[in-house]
Amino acid sequence: MSETSNISKHASKQMQRRGIKQNEQNLFVKFADIETYAGDGCYRLECSETILKGLEMDGQICPQLREKYKKMYVIEEADTCITVAHRHGSRKKRYKQFLNGRVYVTHKSK
Repeated sequence: MSETSNISKHASKQMQRRGIKQNEQNLFVKFADIETYAGDGCYRLECSETILKGLEMDGQICPQLREKYKKMYVIEEADTCITVAHRHGSRKKRYKQFLNGRVYVTHKSK
């Protein structure tokens, strides 16, 4: 996925509702290392805890932004951001995940 992506109207609206700025979304997509196939050619992007700790230690993000990124994900299709949301509920991690090019399935329970 690209560093700067086109943003759909829906994603723009959701970012505004959820208090996520354009530059925060771009930084998130740049460092997202977990890619999950979400169906219909879309991918769910997330940042691992390891990446977030490294970014905070390097001074690239503040602790508040790290907490925000920890609960956030982006759905992209090709180079277009479809939506930006926060993880919650039972659907949090029920996808095939692609981490560093390897596929594994996670089904975390409460």
